[in-house]
Amino acid sequence: MSIGLLLTDLNDKTSFLPIATKAVFNQSWLQIINQANLAWMRVFQTGLAVEKADLASILAEIAIFKRLLNPVNHYDLLINQRIILLEAHLLRCLHVEFKQLYIG
Repeated sequence: MSIGLLLTDLNDKTSFLPIATKAVFNQSWLQIINQANLAWMRVFQTGLAVEKADLASILAEIAIFKRLLNPVNHYDLLINQRIILLEAHLLRCLHVEFKQLYIG
């Protein structure tokens, strides 16, 4: 199983961005999420429908998460690549309308 972002635009076109496998999320992401008490990101493992009003809070948590990654750890650099892609998609969602945004 994996965790990803599922976005349905106004034309009913659906796109999927993989974020992490369930194992990687549980072993690596959750350590940082729990350390920083990132409530929104913790729910990624069970899944959540995201409203446009939630995006700023989720993006703020992503910024904290990125700061806590170890810049010299190769594994953390790979996680950072995924989180940067997620962040870019969420930033774009701030400026476009969509039917559904789901992370999980």
